[in-house]
Amino acid sequence: MRALTIRGFTLIEVLIALAILAIALAAAARAASVATGNAEETRLRALATWVAQNRIAELQALNVFPNNGSASGRSSMGATEFEWQQITAETPNSAFRKVTITVSRPGIEQALVKMNAFLVRPPGSNS
Repeated sequence: MRALTIRGFTLIEVLIALAILAIALAAAARAASVATGNAEETRLRALATWVAQNRIAELQALNVFPNNGSASGRSSMGATEFEWQQITAETPNSAFRKVTITVSRPGIEQALVKMNAFLVRPPGSNS
């Protein structure tokens, strides 16, 4: 008569396997969290870029030569509020003005987008 041998996992082997599984699941959860954060950041930067482009298009559509100085305002894009700052400065060529638009979230100083444009003096404008 032969002795019956039972094959299976020991308690230590099961605990080690569970520990490895827990570490892998924690790493996967962290990776998913980082990916979600990156997607939101990309979304905000895309919307902020459109806000800056819209402000530049608005200045071009007005067809006036902007005065040097600064301006600011708020704009909504994609159900998200943004603040924009506009700085207009001279260029070496008096027929052009450099306009810098900086877009950020309200209450947050870090800029999402900073965009430069050069506006030309409209024909017949003496300012």
